[in-house]
Amino acid sequence: LLAPCWIDAIQRAIADHDGRRRLHANAKRFRDALRSSGFDIISEAYIVPIVIGEDRPTVRAAEQLQRRGFDVRAIRPPSVPAGSARLRVSIHADHAPNVLDEFAHAIAEVIGR
Repeated sequence: LLAPCWIDAIQRAIADHDGRRRLHANAKRFRDALRSSGFDIISEAYIVPIVIGEDRPTVRAAEQLQRRGFDVRAIRPPSVPAGSARLRVSIHADHAPNVLDEFAHAIAEVIGR
């Protein structure tokens, strides 16, 4: 019963050229906004890691951003190497550009850039 649903979902994803274009444009916009605030963003994908380093500041930043309404996660060891704790942001095609700009600004504020 699940196979037809998965086949349909895969076919819709393959055909959604506009969605992929929006996803890539949104991810680029977000990465560029972070870079303009001084962040060294090495990702070129729609998952944007923002390396903070230590666990406590990373968790604190994630909590502050979540209280502001942003969906962000703190990723810490053992999921990543010690000293490379990070915020993990997943960009979506349906994110509004102004929200991405606000989110990048909030990250810079919270982290102190």
